[in-house]
Amino acid sequence: MKEIIEKQNELRKWIKKLDMTQKYFAEQYFIEEYGSLIEDEINAFYEKFKGHLKRTTTPVETIEVYLNYLYQMDEFKEKCYVRPVYVEDDLFSKEFDKRMKDISKMITMELENKVNK
Repeated sequence: MKEIIEKQNELRKWIKKLDMTQKYFAEQYFIEEYGSLIEDEINAFYEKFKGHLKRTTTPVETIEVYLNYLYQMDEFKEKCYVRPVYVEDDLFSKEFDKRMKDISKMITMELENKVNK
């Protein structure tokens, strides 16, 4: 459950950092993914998206799909943000993986601070 909460918070953080609303992000995702401009369908998807950001039962993979889309958006690229990357594997202990992930996040934040100065 902790992993999904972290991913949901990460997605919320990036959306806010890019000066977007959750509604705008959901609309852009829906239009890109489904090619529909029907407002009722977009609004229905937005409600579904809000649920994905709230429920701890949302699959982590669902949030990762949204994050991958966000990383490809022009708004992300235009601000010269760096996509945070740490790939876990089964070679190391959970504690080691967590520490490496934390280090990766710190490096990303440091790089972002330098780019945004």
